Amino acid sequence: MQSPHFLNPFDNPIVPAVLWRLAILYGIAIVLVLIVKRGSIKAILSSNVGQRIIGWLILTPLYFLGTFAGGIPGLLVLGLFTVGAVLEYSRIAGLGASFRNALILLSFISLLVAGFFPHIFYSLPLIYFLVITPLAIRLNKPHESFAKAAFALYGAIWLIFSLCHLVLLTRLSLWFDSSHALTFLVIFAVALADIGGYVFGKLFHRLNIFDGYKVAANLSPNKTYIGTLGYVIGAAIGIWLFYFAVSSYMSYLEWLFVAIIIGVFSFIGGLTHSYFKRYFGVKDSGHIIPGHGGIMDRIDSISRVGVILYYFLSVFIIK
Repeated sequence: MQSPHFLNPFDNPIVPAVLWRLAILYGIAIVLVLIVKRGSIKAILSSNVGQRIIGWLILTPLYFLGTFAGGIPGLLVLGLFTVGAVLEYSRIAGLGASFRNALILLSFISLLVAGFFPHIFYSLPLIYFLVITPLAIRLNKPHESFAKAAFALYGAIWLIFSLCHLVLLTRLSLWFDSSHALTFLVIFAVALADIGGYVFGKLFHRLNIFDGYKVAANLSPNKTYIGTLGYVIGAAIGIWLFYFAVSSYMSYLEWLFVAIIIGVFSFIGGLTHSYFKRYFGVKDSGHIIPGHGGIMDRIDSISRVGVILYYFLSVFIIK
């Protein structure tokens, strides 16, 4: 019997079907880009869409291992994204070394608590306060101390606490079965929700239909109300593609609610990240992921969706 902390992904019965679905999606995307760019590899590699595909080719193996390789690899992958996001956040917010290092320490503590001591998970915000407040006092600069403490606490809740809900969501998925299909579906559906929002936004902008109805033009001038529909449709397509693995989990109506939750809160997650970037006057949080920007640019949606979906399932589905 395998340890739940380390699993062979290829022993999972749903993995072959997951892999060929991903291969078909990437194949379709590459063919479409080749057609649009008339077969020019140089034009593809330099285009935003081409860079996005490269970015997804890098991210997909990490998501795959983090979901199907067991608890310890999952925590390591999530830790990589969490610490990466904390480093970007600290740099942009100008928190300085002491607050940055505290957030890194809190990331590891939070992941350990979520993974091995979930019964004390909800005490984490208090731990954040107890760690960060003495640093602000030690700084001994009233206005700067309060501002940095506030930004550090906001980052701890927004990034660390939120992302650690993915560990709880994975644990919750075991209520359905041991395939971890729900976890991968959520990550995949969030990715397609972002793609759906991007495609809808571009399409309706070109057609000049409903393009003037901005949600928050000063925060994100390209996000429109009609674009929200693209997020929901993208999430619904993601659920449909992996419905073979999760059809017994919930009814059609409940899955429709899940698609709406994923779509709407992916959209809200993007706007949350936008107001953070606008406040500090940056376009992207980094450049580490081709076509996507920084790690914060990639996890902005899942950090919201994971939290809301966990409590939706806990309260309304698993009783």
